[in-house]
Formats: sequence, structure tokens, C-alpha cells
Amino acid sequence: MVDEEEWAENETIFIGEKFCTLKAAENSALLKVFSYIELRYNIEVRDVSFGKILVLNGICRDLFNSINVLVGKLTVVLYGLEDALRILGKLHDSYARDSNRYLVQFTECVEELKDESIKEYKTICGKFTLLKDEAQCLYKSTCCKEEVSFSCKIDSSTVPMQNE
Repeated sequence: MVDEEEWAENETIFIGEKFCTLKAAENSALLKVFSYIELRYNIEVRDVSFGKILVLNGICRDLFNSINVLVGKLTVVLYGLEDALRILGKLHDSYARDSNRYLVQFTECVEELKDESIKEYKTICGKFTLLKDEAQCLYKSTCCKEEVSFSCKIDSSTVPMQNE
């Protein structure tokens, strides 16, 4: 099996106007990068030896690999956040539906209790009216001819009205 470094030294490619090995092309590219740094940032890098360039090349590769690993991890985190947001959205929708359902059930229960309360109130008023009539009859028959007044009315201010 051919080693990658051996292959890069022996494999020739065409760059620009000439054929050269991959290793030479890589070194040429690094020298071009240093030239660019010199021109762009006005920094002297002439004292960097060829060996140091190779070391820097290895450091750059490690840095790029670390960046790629970090990008992979950040991608996983991003997908995790998207999943969490999707789950929270579903929980919110479920909670909204459930709370609306419970609110409707509670309102129906309150309306039912109100109706039953009004019915009981009317029943009690009817019983008091009967008792009043009996009391008036007894009162008239015994001594006086005056009427006893009693009214049993539902006060609309104390009974909650149904909102339409």
C-alpha cells in the first residue's frame, strides 16, 4: 500500500504553466500565502524556513480539522435546538387546546350550576309564596283584614348573566 506522503511526492499535476508534484504544489501554495500575508499586512516572513513552513502546514491542517469537528458539533447542537423548539411548539399547542377545552368545560359547568341555582331559587320563592298565601288566609281568618306583603323576585344584579 502506498503511503499518502509518498504518493504526494510522486504524483504529478498540472498547475498554472507547469507540471509538479502535489507536495511541491502544496509548498508553492504556502509560499503564495506567505507572500499574500507580507503584502496585505506588511509583515516580514522571510526568516521562515522551509521546515517551519511544513510545521505551519501541519498546524494549519490540525486547525482545519479542529474547526471541522467544531462545525460538526455545532451542527448537532443546532439540530438539537431545532428539535427542542419543535417539541416546545407541540407542547404549547397541546396546552392551548387543553386549556381551551377545560375553559369550555368550566364555563359549561358554571352555566349549569347557575341554571340549577335559579331553578332552586324559583322553587324556594314558590314555597315562600305558598306560605305567604297560607299566612294571609290564617291571618285574615283570625283577626285582621290587612294583607301581608311578600315578594320573591330574582335580582338580576346578583345573578350572573350569560355572555353571548
